[in-house]
Amino acid sequence: MNIRTCFILDALILGFTILHTDVDVVFFSNPLEDLNSSGYINFVCLSDDGFCNAGFLYLKPSEFTIYIYIRMQTTAMKIEIQDQAALNIELKAAVIKNNTSFSNFSQIQILDDKIYQNGRKYFLRGHRCYYDSAKCPQCIVVHNNWIISKEVKRYRREWIL
Repeated sequence: MNIRTCFILDALILGFTILHTDVDVVFFSNPLEDLNSSGYINFVCLSDDGFCNAGFLYLKPSEFTIYIYIRMQTTAMKIEIQDQAALNIELKAAVIKNNTSFSNFSQIQILDDKIYQNGRKYFLRGHRCYYDSAKCPQCIVVHNNWIISKEVKRYRREWIL
């Protein structure tokens, strides 16, 4: 999956704003309406219980965002880890370098997990077995993660088709 780091970095360098999503992200409504109108900063991610989830990112072409992606690329190749792990290593390093906490770092914004939910919050903590926008009317995005095996993900996904 580290190839997406290269594509995202190239697009950022060219000046593009990026909405990156994994294929297992479900949209209950258009996130761009919220992301473009809410004054989000340059590096915005879905929460994975306090960490950034690389499966849903809104990135503006800032010096900070490009720096993080250059560092991610280097780190992922050097120690052979996936991009999400490299992303969180580099974000944590930037937070430490700026002598602040993750939640107070002005360069990173983690999306409100009431409306941008990972699979753990939506399915496990929400006691849901399938996607149902009526049971989460405030939800904009749900990531079908925190589940093991492709077969189970497919089964869960078939409920909305």
